[in-house]
Amino acid sequence: ATAATGLRLVHVLNSVFEDIRANEHEIGFSMSGVVHSFLRDCAAFRSITNGAADESFVGFALTEPAPTTGANNASIYLIDCLASLGNAPRLSVSIGMQLQGAFADTHVIRLETSAMAQGIVVDGRATTLARARQRSGHLNLLIDAPVLDGCGRTGISVSGLAAGAAVEVRSPYIALSATGSVAIAARQTQGAFDVIGGQGIVQAVEYSLAGLRLDVVQA
Repeated sequence: ATAATGLRLVHVLNSVFEDIRANEHEIGFSMSGVVHSFLRDCAAFRSITNGAADESFVGFALTEPAPTTGANNASIYLIDCLASLGNAPRLSVSIGMQLQGAFADTHVIRLETSAMAQGIVVDGRATTLARARQRSGHLNLLIDAPVLDGCGRTGISVSGLAAGAAVEVRSPYIALSATGSVAIAARQTQGAFDVIGGQGIVQAVEYSLAGLRLDVVQA
């Protein structure tokens, strides 16, 4: 709530934002309690820091508000957006896009990230959600044709999905840097998590078992 943010949307319905640049913020774009809204051709960029050891950067942060608000993100479309780093800034955390809590009917189309530690992080936090949100809050998350270049840790990380989850990743391109470890990781996750096609470059080996890690908890 206090992080320097380029564009913060809270409890917004039916909005469209296009061709917006958020440079040198801690969070480029923040969405909380947002429904049926579009970000098109929006970019978040970070290249400088104050030198503190705990500085972080998240290009696109989709988080669920406090449970008392009775709202969560739903029907969000991120189309042709970009999150990138330049000048190798010292950051403890750098994430292209982060989804936390409930995120039903969210479509991420052709997202690009460059030089981030983690390209896309999905943290459903199922154990913190009410039963109704566990049933519907993780439905219809589509990540279509992302380009995640130079990831220093993981390309796509998925965790905390409820038993009713339905998450699909189509045709990802994931290239890890020399420090990268896993192209796609799924941990403590239930429901359906599908990966269809795609290319993963892990230490110059295209889609090996070293690039895919699954730790699935059955319902």
